[in-house]
Amino acid sequence: MEILTTDQHGTITDLQVETQLVLDDSGQYVAYCPALELSSYGDTEAEARHAFNEALTCFKQDVVQRGTLNQLLLALGWQRHATPATVTYNWA
Repeated sequence: MEILTTDQHGTITDLQVETQLVLDDSGQYVAYCPALELSSYGDTEAEARHAFNEALTCFKQDVVQRGTLNQLLLALGWQRHATPATVTYNWA
């Protein structure tokens, strides 16, 4: 199950998502996370995973800086569950 948690300031404190790794027709490895519609690629599995982790880091920084995390996750089908201290999103 995909889970993303933020603190009361909107900082991402936990992110657990599944990533698929496939070899495409051109021989490139593609790392893809359907829950975030985020992908990256590389010549090897390790390169694809490394590139994906870099893309994920940029994604997290960007949505927090822009203040668009909530809007984006809801548009991608995530469900929001709030408490006074945290907000947790689940993707089904």
